[in-house]
Amino acid sequence: MRKLLFFLIAFLCFQLSASAQLASGKWGIATDATDVKGSYLPGSDFAIDMWNWQNGNQSLGGGTNPFGGAAFYNFKVVQNQWWGFGFRSLKGSIDMSNFWDGYIHIAVKTTTTVKFYIEVISEGSEKYGQLNFIPGYDPQSFIRDGLWHEIVFPLTRTGYNGLDISKITTFFCLKGDACATAPIEIGIDDMYWMPKATALKETNANANVLVYPNPVTNGQFTVKNSEPNSDLKLRIFDLTGKEVFSKEILTSNDNSIQLGNQLSKGVYMLSLKGKNINKQEKLVIE
Repeated sequence: MRKLLFFLIAFLCFQLSASAQLASGKWGIATDATDVKGSYLPGSDFAIDMWNWQNGNQSLGGGTNPFGGAAFYNFKVVQNQWWGFGFRSLKGSIDMSNFWDGYIHIAVKTTTTVKFYIEVISEGSEKYGQLNFIPGYDPQSFIRDGLWHEIVFPLTRTGYNGLDISKITTFFCLKGDACATAPIEIGIDDMYWMPKATALKETNANANVLVYPNPVTNGQFTVKNSEPNSDLKLRIFDLTGKEVFSKEILTSNDNSIQLGNQLSKGVYMLSLKGKNINKQEKLVIE
């Protein structure tokens, strides 16, 4: 009986560790970038889900002139159908908490005039973050000219609809509206997630604000704000994007933040904003 119990516990621990991997570094999906870790392979690591591809109306395959490397994903769909495809993990949910304040990188090319979306999806029904591409209001002045354009946007820019960053199941999804006048073709390449440290160096002003200790072990931490004339607004968000704590932080002070038992153990997003400050970092409560 003891031996059986041991094996059951070991099996459950293995399952939990496999389904809750913690990704780190630049983390890729389909990229030739040499500094990307954990780049997943189709078939063994992820599956490509496609919507409305029946009757040969859609295809997803390689194309000529990739953004980088040897190939890219080229998506085609006939008119009058909404469309999409997503890269779904075959290894259980992936813990992307290290990227909470980080960025998503992708190269995109298209000439379509319809609205389309980039999404990331977590466990559960309708839990996602979404970045909208709207003709005339595309992010980062994206141009629909059929040429490659790099998009690098903070994960927080996607907004949240119940997204749990610690349980990502579809780490990249592209979908869009139907087009009544012409077929749609979109190329995507060089997809990866970047933690903040590799995506954007902190400004000198941000460096003047320190948060310690982190992880928080006794319900209390300190914010040292040595940036002159920059009072701060501190906000803490949980992994669904919900604000769970806020406080005003004064300039040139060591401000002790008392959380007590207001927040349960886990990973949160800490935001500090002021006149010269815009700082975000992961906050761990133990």
